[in-house]
Amino acid sequence: MYVGFKEATNDFVVTMDSDSVIINGHSLMELMAPFQDQRVGAVSGNIQVLNKDKTLMTKIQWARYWLAFHIEKASQSPYHGVTCCSGPFSAYRKEYLMKYLDRWINQEFLGQKCTYGDDRGLTTLMLEHGYKVKFSKYALCVTNVPETFRKFTKQQIRWKKSFIRENYYLLKFLHRLNPFMKVEFVWFWIIFLMGFVAKLLAFGMLITGNYSFLSFVIMIVFVAMLHYIYAFVRSPGRRGYYGVLYGFLNEFWVMWLFWYAAFTLKETAWGTR
Repeated sequence: MYVGFKEATNDFVVTMDSDSVIINGHSLMELMAPFQDQRVGAVSGNIQVLNKDKTLMTKIQWARYWLAFHIEKASQSPYHGVTCCSGPFSAYRKEYLMKYLDRWINQEFLGQKCTYGDDRGLTTLMLEHGYKVKFSKYALCVTNVPETFRKFTKQQIRWKKSFIRENYYLLKFLHRLNPFMKVEFVWFWIIFLMGFVAKLLAFGMLITGNYSFLSFVIMIVFVAMLHYIYAFVRSPGRRGYYGVLYGFLNEFWVMWLFWYAAFTLKETAWGTR
């Protein structure tokens, strides 16, 4: 990527993954559209799942990708604060990109050279320099996702490591960002940490007999379905159920990987394959 950025001769650079496919020519046009604003430094495309019907794991990841882009990135874009221009399909204004490219390629964290989270790292530096980062809903691209639970777990650990690292850097210049980004950042971490505490307290009350098992189950089901039920509403029928399934996977497995990632931050192996 570094060599490609250096060799590029046009005003904009598009990044892609080798296992991703642009839907049509209009996707490139849509990806470029936000750059009409000279303050826009980067744009994330809308990435969905190519191999969504391959295994149960790919089917439930379809729901996660759908929400991540149609809800999360779409809600960040109006205040120009998308925090990750995803690697499978994003674009950068080269003039701005070159200002911090060497800093990016030499990035270190906890004394280790950074090997993962290249897309989030680029986005953080763009935000730090005061440039707008947008999401383009109609810049469609599909990508392959892990087909097994083991590969999915490794991917999630890597993503969470880069998430922790870049949120640490983001915190350093949070005071310079727009008010909406500040509110989102603080609110996310409050809810995130309170969720862990609530689950631990509920589990403690369960094993001490102060909390009924049925109440515990109802709480977990409610939390698991709350966020991902939207995928079911927007996509009724068989595919919509996968959003609910991902909610359970998130509650019982994915969110707990955060702590494993936090305690293994110095391990820099790629991990997916």
